[in-house]
Amino acid sequence: MTGEISLLAALAVAFGGGVGSWLRWRVDGLVSERTATDVPVALLVVNTVGSLVLGVLLGLTDTWWPVALVGTGLCGGFTTFSTASVEGMSLLRRRRTVPAVVALAGMAVLAVGAFALGYLAVSR
Repeated sequence: MTGEISLLAALAVAFGGGVGSWLRWRVDGLVSERTATDVPVALLVVNTVGSLVLGVLLGLTDTWWPVALVGTGLCGGFTTFSTASVEGMSLLRRRRTVPAVVALAGMAVLAVGAFALGYLAVSR
């Protein structure tokens, strides 16, 4: 999965990242409008779906440009560990321990499981 760091690679990552960030913003809004819980459901959705897509991608190819565009760019912009950390700490500060543990542990299990499922489903 090596590729020259070139202008083309940088543009692929930047474009994919922009699309992924926009998609995360849209999915977050749509899911958050439809859920009323302390558990950050939208964050669970984006991190699980993004991990699944990344698993499928890496199961299919290690060619640099789709990995740069979709893996590093789109999935990197779509998923977010830092927001998961902020959400978890915010819940803990509000003494919402159970939703915090459910969100953080669930995120780890779902994201890693989705990646593995996607990778194993398509790899040879």
